[in-house]
Amino acid sequence: MGKAIQASIIYVVPAGLEQVAEIELNGKKLIPGYISVDYYTIKDAIKTIYTSRAYYRALLKLNAFQLVKLDEDNLKEAVASIRWQDIIPPETSFACRCTRRGQHPFTSMDVERWAGSVIIDKAKDVRVDLTSPQTIVRLILFNSLLIVTIDLTGLSGMHKRRYRVYSHPAALNPVLAYYLIRISEWEPQKGLLIDPMCGGGTILIEACLWSKNVPAGFFKKHELAFISLPLFSEHRREIMNTISQCNAQIKECSGCILGFDVSPKAIEGAIANIERANCNKCITLLIKDASNMAKFINPGIASAIVTNPPYGIRLGSPKKARKSHTALLHFMESAGNNRTTAVIIMPNISTISDLLSPRWELSRLYETFSGDLKVQIGVFKCT
Repeated sequence: MGKAIQASIIYVVPAGLEQVAEIELNGKKLIPGYISVDYYTIKDAIKTIYTSRAYYRALLKLNAFQLVKLDEDNLKEAVASIRWQDIIPPETSFACRCTRRGQHPFTSMDVERWAGSVIIDKAKDVRVDLTSPQTIVRLILFNSLLIVTIDLTGLSGMHKRRYRVYSHPAALNPVLAYYLIRISEWEPQKGLLIDPMCGGGTILIEACLWSKNVPAGFFKKHELAFISLPLFSEHRREIMNTISQCNAQIKECSGCILGFDVSPKAIEGAIANIERANCNKCITLLIKDASNMAKFINPGIASAIVTNPPYGIRLGSPKKARKSHTALLHFMESAGNNRTTAVIIMPNISTISDLLSPRWELSRLYETFSGDLKVQIGVFKCT
């Protein structure tokens, strides 16, 4: 007889990057933007939830239902089948949050209200708290599929790393930044990672923290829901021991990481972020224009080029965008060698790929979202 599964965790990941997330999290795609992973011990689940840089939220799956009819009665019946008295202890607070995809004859707020009324009826002496609930019930409604979960992350997602003290006007989501690094297949011991348009330094910091084995939750331990979740009260000591063990695995930076930007203000902000993240030892910053970097670096020096270049909507001018793209092209030509991989994120990757020399080949293309903006991630191999 096999081991009993102790926890099924659903990770919210960037839509369009599920294939990468499946490998990273050792799970399988559930629905677009969601990866499901089964764990045999709570310790294994907590270790991944605390350390992984690859997800926005971790959700403990309670149950999933195919609703026969999309109405209040069917939804309430599904929610009522869960033993809420075992999930939310007496004299504690909760809130319901709903994410919907598809066409429904009701709103997300309707779902939250209906589910909340059922929980109040089924659990004992619990109260609703919309600002600082002890338990967050998250309901995912994908067409007619209803998934009921408990949020293990908290009110703010894991993209809020809490090392950012300076916010660049076009700052890249840290979770996306981490995916760019992993997609590049850069390994710290194999060479130099360069972001030639580094802005506030998010890509550089994510590369450094990954190379140092710093848990994604390290800077936000005080707000992670699973640490104080009433449902996990009997596991509290095990959880804290697991966190301590993960923190003990942090090591000195082994990567060699270079960033530069033409903006002195951006570099000043990047320095502040890097200092807050304790990444000073392995990141070098320069105030330089990418198009002129051939004068300052050795040809073919880059192992990986990972960047989020400015584009028209960010610069407010297509002319300025073309200038920055030209600068990036010049840099790639000078810094690339036959083992260099370049990973670039922008709304339309053909803006760059159509102008590159034949020595750069577009090997993979992903589509995802940066905020509400649909973007593409191009992976280029230098030959």
